[in-house]
Amino acid sequence: MAADLELEKIRAAYRRERNEVDALFNEGLRHRDNKRWPEAIAALQNCLALDAYHSSAWYELGMAYYRQNRGNCEAEYEPYTRCIALHPTHTRAHNNLGLVLQDVRKDYDGAARHYRKAIELDPKQTSARWNLSFILEDQENDIPGAIELIEECVRLGGIPGKNCEQRLATLRRKLEASP
Repeated sequence: MAADLELEKIRAAYRRERNEVDALFNEGLRHRDNKRWPEAIAALQNCLALDAYHSSAWYELGMAYYRQNRGNCEAEYEPYTRCIALHPTHTRAHNNLGLVLQDVRKDYDGAARHYRKAIELDPKQTSARWNLSFILEDQENDIPGAIELIEECVRLGGIPGKNCEQRLATLRRKLEASP
């Protein structure tokens, strides 16, 4: 009887903690939706202090840092890395970590690996193809490879806010002009 009572106390404490974790995560999302980045970051950090295994909170924390900074920044690195460690098939975290590695750390090989992983996980992933095309063009001088990636973006319907057809035309002109 005493063991049952003790077990019920443990379960009740776990439920309270879970409710607090969920409340903090949802608070972070509300602040995100209202573009209140410092508040979103604080709520997500508090959520993660209670549950360091919350992969969605890690991802959202990375996104909040990005939006607060209005671009990629070093602060995103740990959240995306932690998200991927907990959820290795998180396509967007792989793509976003690739952007941090490419734009902030200048680790083009690491960025390319994450873009390729995102494409492997989601063959319809267009953003990772777009991003990888710049590494192939600028770092590896692989214009045919970049063209192939952008052709696939076009075939898949493009990317909101990006002009894939224009990029494809630019790459094709660059290929024709090369010796």
